[in-house]
Amino acid sequence: MDPELGRLSLHAADEGKAIETGFAHATPFDIGGGAYDRRTSLEKWLPDFVIAGEPPVWQIGVSKIDGTATDDPLQGGPVVTTMREAVRRWNDLATEGSRGIITVLDNASYVEKLNGARRILLPKGSCLAIVAAAWPVSEEGGGVKRRPRGQLSPMHRRPVLLGPMVIDAADAGQERAGSLVIDGLVIGDTISARPGGDLGALRLYNCTTGPTGPELKRGIICTGGNTRLSLVLDRCITAKVNLPHATGTIEVTRSIIGEDLTADTGGTGATIMVLRVPQMDMTIAGTTLIGRAACRTIRAENSILTGIVKAEYRLTGCVRFCYVKAGSVLPRRYRCVPLVDDDPEPRPVFVSTRFQVQGFGQLNLCTQVSHVR
Repeated sequence: MDPELGRLSLHAADEGKAIETGFAHATPFDIGGGAYDRRTSLEKWLPDFVIAGEPPVWQIGVSKIDGTATDDPLQGGPVVTTMREAVRRWNDLATEGSRGIITVLDNASYVEKLNGARRILLPKGSCLAIVAAAWPVSEEGGGVKRRPRGQLSPMHRRPVLLGPMVIDAADAGQERAGSLVIDGLVIGDTISARPGGDLGALRLYNCTTGPTGPELKRGIICTGGNTRLSLVLDRCITAKVNLPHATGTIEVTRSIIGEDLTADTGGTGATIMVLRVPQMDMTIAGTTLIGRAACRTIRAENSILTGIVKAEYRLTGCVRFCYVKAGSVLPRRYRCVPLVDDDPEPRPVFVSTRFQVQGFGQLNLCTQVSHVR
């Protein structure tokens, strides 16, 4: 192997065999799709799927590793080789109140489109999780190998879905709507809900959404219907979030939301609308918004809001220990910067605003704040 030029020399006996390569991508801390330990996020959603006294959750694995795929439950199945096939099987069996987990077992790149006939169907009251994790195998003697349903090891996995994802949630009337959880994936295109659908909740943990090649341009979009939708983003990196009709809550924690600024100038992208949720009540903590935002109400703490943020109702909520752009329309503030009369106005400086740079969204040490309000 030539480590400088990236060349491989193979023995003649290896001709025709698949070659698998891997790499590590550095980040300032555990955020976005990554191979770090994600057990704390698993504890937030898995209890909704593995319920004592209820039938075991439906589960299927996805892996491109040779010799892994099988439908035999006595040999570690079911495991399929594509995301589309896993989604097809869920769509075929999902009914009202169904619970299912699609477990991506490797670090492969899946060039697939989960739309059209392979869009994700969510009947009313159903919940589906797509998670990057190992699915442990239990040896039972006699050559029997089983994968216990509901058991996951969410670490050392960072699969990539290079295609759009469309969620088609059925109308639930006044009953509980369907929900989707995504944990630990990189999704290289848009996540969207079918216009006119009735998606109840979308929860993303440890995900990166929207990278198209070297740039971060796509995000989470729902342009019609799905008015009851609530959104959770925890340790995520995503481009634009556009939910103009949703009326639920949005919780953003330890995340970065913003379009990639291809000119690596440390700028703030203050003119770009990156978070448009005008009818949602937003809670945001430990998060950086690289761009503008609009919401119904806001509660924010320990966050950097580089663009103008406008909350329609200001008698509810509070913004504390944050950087907020001058001109923002917000509820009362506590120990925030800048001051109204700051001249010049202080502003955050980032190591980089380019997605592919390891310091993307990381505050530069040259940023100094001498006083707060």
